[in-house]
Amino acid sequence: MPYSYTTEYELSTNNREAVWEIEKEIKSTLEKYRPKINFKGSVQECFKISDKESILNIINKKENETVRDFKRE
Repeated sequence: MPYSYTTEYELSTNNREAVWEIEKEIKSTLEKYRPKINFKGSVQECFKISDKESILNIINKKENETVRDFKRE
């Protein structure tokens, strides 16, 4: 990977459907960011750092909807 990165949030669950719902909402709601140096997945998986709070809000909202299916680590 051409960039340094840190994990801001880790979601641990066996509920693939719930994770897919989170991913769909994030990708349909927020504008994607295209980094200067492309890497595999960069077009689909990059967002502006200014969207961090919005992403966390989406995750927290979905977690609250299906709280029994999630386990935070």
